[in-house]
Amino acid sequence: MAQAPEELRKLVRRDVTVLSVGSLVAIWLAGVELVGHLGLVDSKKPATIVVAGSAVLCSVCLVWWASGPRRWMRDRYMVLIPVFIVAPFAALALYDLGSPFVAILFSAAFGFGAAIAAGLAVASRRD
Repeated sequence: MAQAPEELRKLVRRDVTVLSVGSLVAIWLAGVELVGHLGLVDSKKPATIVVAGSAVLCSVCLVWWASGPRRWMRDRYMVLIPVFIVAPFAALALYDLGSPFVAILFSAAFGFGAAIAAGLAVASRRD
């Protein structure tokens, strides 16, 4: 088996790191939202934390994906997985903060975004 170029190997390691850390953060944010819904703490504080954390997480994942090499962009969707893990909890947190229209809008946008990303990933595998 031919050895992968060092540049590609480093990119894959960083992508796996973004996927791992981002997924852990997304799961933690989901837990924070769950704590708020169980009534263990005031629901506004966890919702605020989840919205702020989700915004940062989504921004980091999207910037990391977009800043990578263009020729491998279609093969690097795994760095977007944390975005789709945290999206429903961010929409629920927005709803808890009193913005049902924005929550529905974000929920639909993330759902369509996930479908588009999955479609592009499947299409790139057929080429």
